[in-house]
Amino acid sequence: MAISVTSIPRSIVLSEPAFTLGTANSAGAAQTAVSSNSTLLVYDTTVPANISSASAVGDATTAARRNHVHGGQVDISCKIYNSATVSIANNSTTVLAFPSELYDTDTMHDPTTNNSRITIKTAGKYIVMGRIKWSSNTTGRRQIFLLLNGSLAEGTEDSSNQAHHHYQEVCAEMDLDVDDYVELQAYQTSGGSLDSLQMNSLYPGLAAIKVLA
Repeated sequence: MAISVTSIPRSIVLSEPAFTLGTANSAGAAQTAVSSNSTLLVYDTTVPANISSASAVGDATTAARRNHVHGGQVDISCKIYNSATVSIANNSTTVLAFPSELYDTDTMHDPTTNNSRITIKTAGKYIVMGRIKWSSNTTGRRQIFLLLNGSLAEGTEDSSNQAHHHYQEVCAEMDLDVDDYVELQAYQTSGGSLDSLQMNSLYPGLAAIKVLA
């Protein structure tokens, strides 16, 4: 004996799930149904934002995956120096050249073209430092300046009445934009040329370090 089975006609139209993940239960009012093997949109594929200094509730309708990774702070810094003795003319400002790099994590320095400059590639607040080691001389003044885009930004002055090498440093916090550049300028009034002496990768040197947010 053969049994004939007739399919039961579907009386409803199945729709894509439109459930919303919220902070409280809600009955809803839709007159549609979903299949038991439907897929619910829960996760998105957006790259997580960097960690902020202030908390926020947020308004995303989807959740990040459990193994998502937040972007961390990146080391953005540059330290350049000159491994040779540099002669600084009397009573004349000299922008120091820096053909060598100790480190440069953001391609801020070119050892050949405009090698006196550290050029900002990532905007933000930076600590900028310059230093020089003068040869022995007891006459006149010694000045060094940080220049921002060719203009004076910070400086320091010492008299030189000591018969030994003279170390001088200048430091400033700067809010810098992309393509801003900083340089180190020296000035002395000894009555003749005076050497800026080399000392490892420290003197003369110029550094820019981005402050972590």
